[in-house]
Amino acid sequence: MARSTTIRLPGTDGPDIVIERGAFSKPRVRVDGKDVPRSAGSKDTYAVVTADGTPRSISLKSDRNGLRVIADDGSQFALDPPRPLWETALAFLPIGLVAVGGLIGGGVGGAAAAGNIAISRSGIRTPIRIAAMLALSGVAAVAWLVLALALASATYQVPTYAAGACVNGIQAETGTDIDAGAIRTTPCTGPHRGEVVGVHAIPATVAGATFPGMSTIETVAVERCPSLFAEYVGIAFESSRLEMIYLHPSDETWGRGDRQIACVATGPAGEDLTGSVAGTAQ
Repeated sequence: MARSTTIRLPGTDGPDIVIERGAFSKPRVRVDGKDVPRSAGSKDTYAVVTADGTPRSISLKSDRNGLRVIADDGSQFALDPPRPLWETALAFLPIGLVAVGGLIGGGVGGAAAAGNIAISRSGIRTPIRIAAMLALSGVAAVAWLVLALALASATYQVPTYAAGACVNGIQAETGTDIDAGAIRTTPCTGPHRGEVVGVHAIPATVAGATFPGMSTIETVAVERCPSLFAEYVGIAFESSRLEMIYLHPSDETWGRGDRQIACVATGPAGEDLTGSVAGTAQ
């Protein structure tokens, strides 16, 4: 909602100068119902002519208390009542989303802060004004969370692996409870935690629309990983000194199309591997 304030320069017979402001728009200066353009080379100075034909100018300045009009003779008009420091801090509370939300938080927080500033400069009673600013800050936090989750979901890529890939970020003793997001491929020439010996696509007869559950995933892995291990390493898994874990879909990644089980050879007792285990029969 736009607000307007009418002023008249001291010592003049007019004209009346109307300052119009919207919550999210730049102020407008009007005289006799017509917009007064900004002076050339200045974004906040306006030229006006008094009733006796004298050219004058006014400038619009903002501070934490709101908007002020400063005339060329130094006289000033406060267009907003003074606000205590705590209310200014409350108005800018959503800006804190920048620290936790990056660009999304900054955009949402900036918009909410602008709304809070407009509320703080309104004429509504203080308790209602405070409640409205707190509510808007809460809405901004929820909006940031929803947008952040939506962006994360849209940009998330299901991890994929191929036989021969060496990886870090796994611990053999953790069994199947592995955070796929922490796993990173690494050259096999240096120390690494494991090496993918084979990948098995979960068959269509199992891969329904809903996650089949860990027991089904484990059954498929136990059936397929030992044979893939033997083909890749050159020795039966039961006779190898190596150990094995598998990376599998989760309930979340299943909904994004993840249908891959990666069988990963690891060193005995969680030792690092160095070099590829392919064909080593160890």
